[in-house]
Amino acid sequence: MRKFIFTSLLCICMSGIITIVNAQDYKTYNLNSYYTPDIVRNYLDLNGLLSQESDLGHYQSTSKINGNVYGSYYHLVNTRKKICELRSGISLSGGGNTMKRFYEKIISKNNSFSNGDFINIRYKFYNNSKYFLSTDTHINYYYDSNSNNNTDSLLRRDYSSSSQHNILGGLSVGIGKGRIEHITDAVQTVYLIEALQNKGLLKKDFDDNDIFDLSQKISTIKNKRFLDSRQKLIEEITKVDSFIVSNNKINKQDAAYFTTLYDIWLNGANFERKTGRIIELKIQPNIYFKNQFTTNVSQINNQNDYTEQYKISDRNYRLGIYYLNEKSINYKWQKSFNAQAEAAISNNYQLTDKSTSTKTTNESLYKTANSNVSYRLGYYPNTRTNIYGQLSNRTDLNYYSQINNNNSETISTAKDVYNISEIAIGTYYYFSPNLRLSANATVRNYFNIYDITANISANNRFTNNLTLSITYLVF
Repeated sequence: MRKFIFTSLLCICMSGIITIVNAQDYKTYNLNSYYTPDIVRNYLDLNGLLSQESDLGHYQSTSKINGNVYGSYYHLVNTRKKICELRSGISLSGGGNTMKRFYEKIISKNNSFSNGDFINIRYKFYNNSKYFLSTDTHINYYYDSNSNNNTDSLLRRDYSSSSQHNILGGLSVGIGKGRIEHITDAVQTVYLIEALQNKGLLKKDFDDNDIFDLSQKISTIKNKRFLDSRQKLIEEITKVDSFIVSNNKINKQDAAYFTTLYDIWLNGANFERKTGRIIELKIQPNIYFKNQFTTNVSQINNQNDYTEQYKISDRNYRLGIYYLNEKSINYKWQKSFNAQAEAAISNNYQLTDKSTSTKTTNESLYKTANSNVSYRLGYYPNTRTNIYGQLSNRTDLNYYSQINNNNSETISTAKDVYNISEIAIGTYYYFSPNLRLSANATVRNYFNIYDITANISANNRFTNNLTLSITYLVF
């Protein structure tokens, strides 16, 4: 009898040991091997608002009307050979109000209108060796106008108006090597499989190919456009469940399984994760133009009538080299290193033409160089918690000169060296559903040497910032 009991206990222990040894350790999955599938995504959003208000009293009446329309379009193509992003938008807004004062017989009207449009197109074309050619084209346009008109009983009026046009355009061309992959979906897959394993719901282990295929399935369905967020969630959960069931990975589809799937789907991708390295040399010419016009006519208050025109044109040329390295140490640790160096030259031309004074023109020349280096380490103990630390340093060298074109006289020159060093740590820590902690701390050192026509000044100072938030739900 004793021999039977001993033999039975020994078999149970050996079985437990074998189970532990055979249990798949998903924490060791190489997240850096993941890449997103071919994706095509399109978003078109339109928003509009119209409001009207009126007020009629014994002494005066007012009426107001305002409206705006905004539209945006986003297009993404992400394949192994090409990455294309197109962003565009249009914004229109306007309004007017009228006030009538009955006893003074004065009517005041104010009208405004603005229009903002932009388009940004980015391309990266890859060959088989991860070398790429990149282009970035952007055009921004903005216009606004305002007018005020007061009329009295003698039909005299005070009138003022202003309007401005702003146009910014640029094109950058770059060559480089490497690629940054978004691996948040792969991390979410590991969280899901590990949660199912811990609850004893897995029938078969997921191998590396299974993890990769499920991650790509998740990336695909997340990039599908849905107009109803509720329908989107239903479709996403259904697709993931279908993959797991069709591959015979689950014991049973009970409440424990679906609540686990639902929880990881909502919370397993709270923090963005990336992998890969990229280095790029880029040249960026930009052109900016602004034209502002103001008019003022006064018959009631006998102020001086005047007009004013203000023009700015700016040409900027920038050359830069950029390096970024993102690596997932494992599904709980992430490190990032970023370094860049840029040099730029900018020519700025300003014209001021007032009817009450002499026309003036000024030309400014800017030469700048800067470098920026940062290192960040992140820790993600669970789906709702992250802790990070970051070191960064930025150095700027600037030269500036201004010339009065009326007499070709150099008005001023200036040089400065600017350096910012920073240490930052922070966390959003989810202890339990009742207790949560959010904290951020930053220490910065600013160092600056400024030279205006041989008047040299230096400044060195430290600043710190600390924010702490604790949330405790009693019941």
